[in-house]
Amino acid sequence: MSFNEHLEDPLPHKVKLQGTGGGVWTVSFTKIRDCAFFTSGWSKFAEDHELKDGEFLTFVYDGHHMFEVSLFGHSGCKETRAVVETVEISDDDSDEEEEEDPSFYG
Repeated sequence: MSFNEHLEDPLPHKVKLQGTGGGVWTVSFTKIRDCAFFTSGWSKFAEDHELKDGEFLTFVYDGHHMFEVSLFGHSGCKETRAVVETVEISDDDSDEEEEEDPSFYG
């Protein structure tokens, strides 16, 4: 039995990939000649997980537009690659707290 036989028809246009570090990526999903492909968004997922030749992935579909993705390295062992989101922290608020009220010293 083919994986494609388990997919809903018509295919969802967008699906979510839950990566090995727990993050979620939205990718486009399409069928070409009876084969399902990830399209837009796949490159970002692959880049964020630093996928390399010789590694392989497994996909578990939950039936509700979500795939849980597992990554296996060259040795065949499952790997977890945490993808860290960078957040810029601004110290603009700290300037306000440090200002003194001149009327306090009266």
